Amino acid sequence: MQLVAMGDSLTLGRGDPDPAGGWIGWARRLAGLLGIDADDVVNTGSEGATTADVAAGQLAAVRQLRPELVVVNCGMNDAVQGTPMSAARTALTELLTWGTQAGALVLMPALPTPSAKLPVSAFRRRRMERWIAEFDDLLRADATRGLVVRVDVAPAEAESMWSDDGIHLNTAGHVRVATVLADTARRLSPTVAASGGDTAS
Repeated sequence: MQLVAMGDSLTLGRGDPDPAGGWIGWARRLAGLLGIDADDVVNTGSEGATTADVAAGQLAAVRQLRPELVVVNCGMNDAVQGTPMSAARTALTELLTWGTQAGALVLMPALPTPSAKLPVSAFRRRRMERWIAEFDDLLRADATRGLVVRVDVAPAEAESMWSDDGIHLNTAGHVRVATVLADTARRLSPTVAASGGDTAS
């Protein structure tokens, strides 16, 4: 089975270092939990990507694929930048529609509450939190329409799961995301449930 992961630096694995170099991240850990071979994982995550960046650039790299599982993880950079919600809505719909039309189970973690470690003013934090709440309303609406399964991972409620920069999850956070996504995928997809796997590395 094939896994496609699209999104920002968290999808890339930032904050979860690999002793051999680079990053491990929730996508690679998810594949391990589900018994998906590394050659069957397509991870297009990139630093600083907004929802529009994912739809405009990363989607082109996977559009011809027919994966069984798609995970989209983006929106936090939009929240930081204050992206107009109309632009985020258009991009999100395009991403999720592609996944469902490809016949995949499409999962998307809800955006977490910003870490207390994040070095921003109280005003900017409130603005980010309002943006995240509105984005989550869009995600819930898309879930109701059958375009995606909204996954409430909520790892950021524990400050110990954030890296020191307050922006990226640390190893514990990535493990938590991978575990919740794997449990959700097994529950909803017979194909995933039959794939096996038992390691988060």
